[in-house]
Amino acid sequence: MSQEITAALTTLRDDPSLYFDLGEAHLLIPLDQLVNARTRERGIVNANRHMQIASKGNQGKRKPLTVRALGDELWARGGRQFDFDQRSSLKLAGGTVHTG
Repeated sequence: MSQEITAALTTLRDDPSLYFDLGEAHLLIPLDQLVNARTRERGIVNANRHMQIASKGNQGKRKPLTVRALGDELWARGGRQFDFDQRSSLKLAGGTVHTG
């Protein structure tokens, strides 16, 4: 990741409830068990900004990530809403399981 992108990121507190709407059934998945389908640097910055604003109550929280089991305690996840996670201080993310 470029130094420009790294410099633009804000450290996020390790509390998934600040960023995810966890009102419905969900799993808390350790980030080291999530596998990204893709990662975009600009998406990382945008997601980080969104999470920071949501944690302050200035905009809505994200729905839990949609994941699917890969086996061996790994979960697949794609799209921008996870781009930030592995570069933040978060240890867990909220997720719902896709069965299709």
